[in-house]
Amino acid sequence: MEQYMNKPVEYNHTDEDIIREYTKYQDKRIVARMYCLTVKEVTEILKRKND
Repeated sequence: MEQYMNKPVEYNHTDEDIIREYTKYQDKRIVARMYCLTVKEVTEILKRKND
């Protein structure tokens, strides 16, 4: 079975990626699901941007 399965890919994202997607969708929940984050983490990233 292992010969047919792809190895998991670890996706790296930056704060700029999160901010770009948030400006596009204006919805923290959508962005959080997109990057497998919590809404709280997205909010913290957006707050860091404003500081």
